[in-house]
Amino acid sequence: MSQTINVTRLSRTSENGLCRVEAQVEGSPLWFESSDTLLRLAAEAFASALLVPALHQNSDLAIDAPLDSVWLSNAKTLMSVFGKWWGYRPITITGTAGDTGAAEQGKATALCFSGGVDSFFNLLRGPYRVDYLLVAYGYDIRLSDMNRMDSFRPSLRSISEATGTTLAVIRTNLREHPVFSGVPWQRAHGGALAALGHVMAGIRRLLLSASYPYELNRPWGSHWTTDPLWSSAQLEIVHEGASFWRGDKLLQIADEPLVRNHLRVCWEGRTSSLNCCRCEKCLRTMLILTQCGKLDAFAAFPDKTNLARYLDELDAISTDLMHVYRSLLRQRLDPKLSRAVRSLLKRSRAAAATRQSGIRKVIAGLRRCVPAPIRRKIKTVLRP
Repeated sequence: MSQTINVTRLSRTSENGLCRVEAQVEGSPLWFESSDTLLRLAAEAFASALLVPALHQNSDLAIDAPLDSVWLSNAKTLMSVFGKWWGYRPITITGTAGDTGAAEQGKATALCFSGGVDSFFNLLRGPYRVDYLLVAYGYDIRLSDMNRMDSFRPSLRSISEATGTTLAVIRTNLREHPVFSGVPWQRAHGGALAALGHVMAGIRRLLLSASYPYELNRPWGSHWTTDPLWSSAQLEIVHEGASFWRGDKLLQIADEPLVRNHLRVCWEGRTSSLNCCRCEKCLRTMLILTQCGKLDAFAAFPDKTNLARYLDELDAISTDLMHVYRSLLRQRLDPKLSRAVRSLLKRSRAAAATRQSGIRKVIAGLRRCVPAPIRRKIKTVLRP
């Protein structure tokens, strides 16, 4: 029999301008708080955040509060999709009887905003008028990294003022919570983003920016198939921007002063600045800007002179990114950069081949001593 993740003692407090929503999840507090916007006590926020962790642990999910019937119906479809992607078995999700508070439905549109290419594109070129820039503090910027968040806030305020939007930063300990922390972020982040929309008062629509285009259809936590299924009767969740590759989005917004000064693609946090200029995502973005002759205009990337050297320092890139680097090689790159990109691709192909060979050996060994159902579960864990 499956274990059960119990979510109890849901509460909302508002003191000295700080609004906080909290629940006890298996004896540990899970909370969302903000001094920028009102929060609402929504069971769907906790259910969205914890669905993938519950599936990952093969545990049922019990919420000590009413759950919206639309959300519950969508969750069944989500479990089916995640089962096909990652081998998860369906679980039982229960809430209590009672009113879910449909009268609280808002009217505004919020955009989950990281300052990156995808969210900047939806802000400046997307089809929706954005009322709120919804920023998560505790996801890619950890709660303990106060210096990095403090350095990001001036950019966020400038972007908000220039676009006529309202900045709403929501802090949460979700990624640090023991029930959530052991689950791969690449699988669980869609529900984590949806939770922010459910807990935010006054909004009717939450925009989630596409990481990948329709052509690159791969299992991922935030996906055009699954993101709308996090919706409820009170909140519509929209996956936006999948008609474009990220490089195309970047070229469309590269002349915008806001983007040149405040683009933030770095998530590794090696420095307190917006972009470290050394991680793979920084280097990939800088290469695209170099290729189109626009990198020099980007104050957001302070270290522009060591691009080839930093590319040489990268161990390898994932197979789904190789097409980006190959396409850059087909265009005009400085010979030094071309050499560095070719070397990086060579290292990456070798690393991918080694990894696949290792997985095949593991599976072959398991066939001799492990029952088929357990082998299938192990293969699922090895997937992205």
